[in-house]
Parts: sequence; C-alpha cells; structure tokens
Amino acid sequence: MTAIEQSVILQSMKSLKENLTDWTDWDQAELAIAKSLNILSPDSEMTPDTKGIFWSTNPLGNFLADVLEQMSEIGILEFREKPDLQFRWNNDYTLGSE
Repeated sequence: MTAIEQSVILQSMKSLKENLTDWTDWDQAELAIAKSLNILSPDSEMTPDTKGIFWSTNPLGNFLADVLEQMSEIGILEFREKPDLQFRWNNDYTLGSE
C-alpha cells in the first residue's frame, strides 16, 4: 500500500470516527460510512432519495450493512439494541486488537 493510499484510508477513518462519536441509529451510521468512503458526498443527508439505499434490499445498501456489522464484530464500533439499533466509535479500539 502506498503512502497516498494509507493517507486516504486514515482520513476516511478519521471522518467516520468524528461522525460516530455519539450513539447513532443504524441507518445514519451506514450513511456516515458511505460518506467516509466517498460513495456519497460529504454533505449528503438522509432524504427520500437516499433513504432507499438503506431501507431496501440492494447491492449498495447490503454492502454498507455488512461493513457496519463487521466493524462492530471486530470492535471498531460499539453496538446496542436499545432504544434502537445504534452504533458509535469505540475509543478503546486499537488496530490489531481484534
């Protein structure tokens, strides 16, 4: 991996960390992932046009759901079921701790 690629990945992770500091509903967490990966623009919001990505079965929505689940499983994100399915950045996570 080149230094430029590493820089892009670190910037994406920083953006995601900043957007998931508080408990965040699952669809908003998926939106944050899409924005951090530049799949959606950084100023994208949950609108009727974007909601379909997250609330229906489709390749992009399924991919984002899988990423969210895997990030939770390896400990990058914390997960809770109540009051809703929510995620937040795990400040105790360190690379290689999974």
